[in-house]
Amino acid sequence: MQAFGELDVVFANAGRAAMASTGRTNLAELEDVVRINLTVTTIPLATSLRTSIDKEFAIQ
Repeated sequence: MQAFGELDVVFANAGRAAMASTGRTNLAELEDVVRINLTVTTIPLATSLRTSIDKEFAIQ
Protein backbone atom coordinates (compact mmCIF):
# COMPACT_ATOMS: atom_id res chain seq x y z
CA MET A 1 0.00 0.00 0.00
CA GLN A 2 2.77 2.43 0.83
CA ALA A 3 4.58 1.77 -2.44
CA PHE A 4 1.59 2.12 -4.77
CA GLY A 5 -0.89 4.41 -3.02
CA GLU A 6 -4.56 3.73 -2.37
CA LEU A 7 -6.34 0.50 -3.14
CA ASP A 8 -9.20 0.68 -5.64
CA VAL A 9 -10.00 -2.96 -6.34
CA VAL A 10 -9.17 -6.34 -4.82
CA PHE A 11 -9.27 -9.42 -7.02
CA ALA A 12 -8.89 -12.34 -4.63
CA ASN A 13 -8.66 -15.51 -6.67
CA ALA A 14 -7.67 -19.08 -5.93
CA GLY A 15 -7.78 -22.13 -8.06
CA ARG A 16 -5.86 -25.07 -6.69
CA ALA A 17 -7.46 -28.35 -7.62
CA ALA A 18 -6.91 -31.91 -6.50
CA MET A 19 -4.56 -33.95 -8.64
CA ALA A 20 -7.08 -36.78 -9.00
CA SER A 21 -10.65 -37.02 -10.23
CA THR A 22 -13.38 -36.32 -7.72
CA GLY A 23 -14.13 -40.00 -7.28
CA ARG A 24 -10.50 -40.76 -6.47
CA THR A 25 -9.73 -37.78 -4.24
CA ASN A 26 -9.34 -38.67 -0.59
CA LEU A 27 -10.42 -36.51 2.35
CA ALA A 28 -6.91 -35.23 3.09
CA GLU A 29 -6.50 -33.96 -0.49
CA LEU A 30 -9.92 -32.31 -0.42
CA GLU A 31 -9.19 -30.61 2.92
CA ASP A 32 -5.87 -29.36 1.53
CA VAL A 33 -7.55 -27.85 -1.54
CA VAL A 34 -10.23 -26.14 0.55
CA ARG A 35 -7.71 -24.86 3.12
CA ILE A 36 -5.42 -23.38 0.47
CA ASN A 37 -8.22 -21.84 -1.60
CA LEU A 38 -9.91 -20.23 1.40
CA THR A 39 -6.64 -18.98 2.89
CA VAL A 40 -5.37 -17.52 -0.38
CA THR A 41 -8.58 -15.53 -0.89
CA THR A 42 -9.13 -14.52 2.73
CA ILE A 43 -5.72 -12.96 3.45
CA PRO A 44 -5.84 -10.22 0.77
CA LEU A 45 -9.51 -9.52 1.48
CA ALA A 46 -8.91 -9.16 5.21
CA THR A 47 -5.88 -6.95 4.63
CA SER A 48 -7.71 -4.67 2.21
CA LEU A 49 -10.76 -4.49 4.46
CA ARG A 50 -8.65 -3.38 7.43
CA THR A 51 -7.06 -0.69 5.27
CA SER A 52 -10.45 0.49 3.99
CA ILE A 53 -12.00 0.60 7.46
CA ASP A 54 -9.02 2.59 8.73
CA LYS A 55 -9.69 5.13 5.96
CA GLU A 56 -13.50 4.90 6.36
CA PHE A 57 -13.98 3.75 2.75
CA ALA A 58 -15.42 0.32 3.44
CA ILE A 59 -19.07 -0.60 3.29
CA GLN A 60 -19.74 -1.76 6.83
